[in-house]
Amino acid sequence: MFQRKNIQAITRLSPMQRGILFHVLKEDNPSVYFEQVLFELKGKADPSGLRRSWDYLVKSHDALRTVIVHQKVKEPVQIILKEHHSAFRYEDLSDMEPSDRDDWIRRFKEEERNQRYDLARDALVRLTLLQTGDNTYQMLFSFHHILMDGWCVGLLINQLLKVYLADQKREKPSLSVSAPYQTFIEYLDRKDEEESLRFWRNQLADLQVMPFLPKRPDRVESSYDRRRHPVRFSSEETLSVTELAKKLGVTVSNLVHGVWGVLLQRYLNSEDVLFGSVVSGRPSDLPGVEQMIGLFINTIPVRVNTKKGETFSQLVKRIQEVSISSQAHHHISPADLQAQITEARFDHIVAFENYPLDDSILDNPELRFQLIPKDSFEQTNYDLVLQFQLKEELQLWITYNHSVIDSNWIQLISGHFQSVLQAILRDPDTAIEQLEILTAGEQSLLKHFNDTRASYPKDATLVSLFEEQAARQGERVAVKRGERVLTYRELNEEANRLAHALRERGLARE
Repeated sequence: MFQRKNIQAITRLSPMQRGILFHVLKEDNPSVYFEQVLFELKGKADPSGLRRSWDYLVKSHDALRTVIVHQKVKEPVQIILKEHHSAFRYEDLSDMEPSDRDDWIRRFKEEERNQRYDLARDALVRLTLLQTGDNTYQMLFSFHHILMDGWCVGLLINQLLKVYLADQKREKPSLSVSAPYQTFIEYLDRKDEEESLRFWRNQLADLQVMPFLPKRPDRVESSYDRRRHPVRFSSEETLSVTELAKKLGVTVSNLVHGVWGVLLQRYLNSEDVLFGSVVSGRPSDLPGVEQMIGLFINTIPVRVNTKKGETFSQLVKRIQEVSISSQAHHHISPADLQAQITEARFDHIVAFENYPLDDSILDNPELRFQLIPKDSFEQTNYDLVLQFQLKEELQLWITYNHSVIDSNWIQLISGHFQSVLQAILRDPDTAIEQLEILTAGEQSLLKHFNDTRASYPKDATLVSLFEEQAARQGERVAVKRGERVLTYRELNEEANRLAHALRERGLARE
């Protein structure tokens, strides 16, 4: 498979890599754990210079020369090659008609997603530059999630632009390369896994796990029809969210966890709920970890349980405290955790995304072009993912499997989330059970539906009113059960027969 002289190092997989490999081998869908990040490039660019810069990064980072071997080995391993092809592609589409060009790009992106990676041979990170006009490009960053996480995209883009600037000036790049991913594997070897399992057992003690996702009756379990539903928040709402988080001394992500937890409690009619949360997984006590290229991201259980009379402010502060105490135990994969602790199972996840793009590089006039993040594609094995981003405005993308989940239900979720958030922003010290989750439209509908007031004779009895109705519309249907139907006349006759029978048996007034 490999020439021995081209092997630089062999190391085991991290727990999260093992979990991803399991799902990749289990699923038929080749796009599972495949990611794409699209950038728009405006200005004068040198495709050859970008190719040289990417080649330089591939030579500099072990992770970009890593393959995953899982066949004919005792256990899966990752092999770092001394040399590996860089997978840079450039296509000039500027002479095509706009509609043809758009179709070509759409098909290309779909082919990238649907092309199954050979984990043991392929370059698992690819960079594609598509020229769409004289001074316009699309740059597509495609990679397999088993090799690295979204945080690495920002790191690599920053480094790519720095190397590109040096290349354009005919200077030698001064790139500070971080420690290899193998350093993190060695760090994990020193961790006490049993201590972390004890922590999670304590956190999840006495939890009754309930499934959340209301699956369609006509669902097709074997297929994944990926859909995305956007939820936008205004600048004013975003400012209010960040100010409230600062006032309460919590992160925006934990505030979002609190909002979702409250909504989940209402849906499940329970004061104790669980969902998964995506964390960076980069341990603060590992030097240089923020600049490492590799897969650190992990998914941990988040338990939201409230007591009667507790306010949202009190709840979210507790969520923050647990979040801080759990950081030393973020390294255990969901698969390993759920194998040991049944209560750790969840059927959907919440992710707060953040790419560390360096504005000083992106806005450097020496580049002669502007790089703008546009879109991303990511597919996990979860049927529901709530993805938040905090930029100029707070954004939420609800990504879901339409083969399993109905779109109308997703619309309800987005409306209810906004309602709970608005209620909290108005008064974070409101008791949890008093928070309103219904949208304004639903409240109006409910008010109209329940408005059953009608005028009627105050001195009339219910029996006399019913007999009047029977006299007026005796042949109209009054009661229906299955195949049996009673008209008003027939129902009145049945009632009278029952009344006479009761009187004959001694029933009297009072």
